Amino acid sequence: MDLLGRVRETIRRYRLLTPDTTVVAATSGGSDSVALAHLLHDLDRRGECRLVALAHFNHQLRADADRDEAFCVKLAESLERPLIVDRADVRELARQQDRSIEDAARTARHAFLERARMQLAADVVALGHTRDDQAETFLLRLLRGAGSRGLGSMHPRRDNLIRPLLDCRRADLRTYLGERAIPFVHDVTNDDVSVPRNRVRAELLPLLEQRFNRSIVDALAEESELLREEYHCLDAAAIDRYGQVARGDRGRWTLDVSALEACPVALRRLIVRQALSEAAPGRAIRFVDVQRTLDVALAGAPAFDGPGQRVERVGGVVVLTGRPAGATGRPVASRSANLFHYALSIPGEVALAVFAEVLCQH
Repeated sequence: MDLLGRVRETIRRYRLLTPDTTVVAATSGGSDSVALAHLLHDLDRRGECRLVALAHFNHQLRADADRDEAFCVKLAESLERPLIVDRADVRELARQQDRSIEDAARTARHAFLERARMQLAADVVALGHTRDDQAETFLLRLLRGAGSRGLGSMHPRRDNLIRPLLDCRRADLRTYLGERAIPFVHDVTNDDVSVPRNRVRAELLPLLEQRFNRSIVDALAEESELLREEYHCLDAAAIDRYGQVARGDRGRWTLDVSALEACPVALRRLIVRQALSEAAPGRAIRFVDVQRTLDVALAGAPAFDGPGQRVERVGGVVVLTGRPAGATGRPVASRSANLFHYALSIPGEVALAVFAEVLCQH
């Protein structure tokens, strides 16, 4: 199957486009996004979608960022399509928001792409992620300790974003461009192996391919798809059960212990994770937070201060009490002699005033 046929098959399998779908192609100037723009242009000419524009976001991170923007202007002209451009000082955004440059860049870029889609009244934005990107994402998330949700990696479609090239190899896209003498630009930051994704791409994947599995990219991409679909099934089941287990109102959530215990372990974890997320919006919920909550519920473990909330069992329910951002527990009312001791969990938080108040009440 040729490259265009492979893209068509991905579009068909995941129902990404129809002849009436209006699409904006996200374009960086690199080989993947340039191939994406040309392939969508070809599909447009065949009446299989409607490519309405290209969109380029200038992150202002490199000296040659303006060169890439100028290249995208010429690319759009060659395809006889308008180009929507925006720019931002991503390094300064990352500093102001106290986040990594990679994270700040992704957030700013996706916000721009949604603005471009709305400005053009388009149905979707197409991204140029490939099968290689999928394998890299899987390994990065595996190394960071993700579960099935994270290891599902990039979705062929999420909301208004689609990835028609997700079953294509990067090398095949470059061959496609080379055969047609289509130019593209090279982002030198992709050569910086201090960036985790670049190191996975340049060192880890080649090692796995040479020493363990010559088809490692395909194997990891297929594993991502399997885990993604399995997670969707579990998530749907957890949503069905959630109302039987969890109740929440005004910063206080409860988990019915009997209903939670009746769920399979995988569903328990999803339900508890969702409840912890709702009790402390915007806080990162780790595996250990979920497990400690389950231990409080089912194994008699003591109360603890989780991410943005107090977790304790009261009778037949586990109570999650949300706290304001920056709070670590109740303030200590007054100094008193140490009438108790409590083992510290490092890292972790212990609200001593809670125990002092309990002692006073008894």
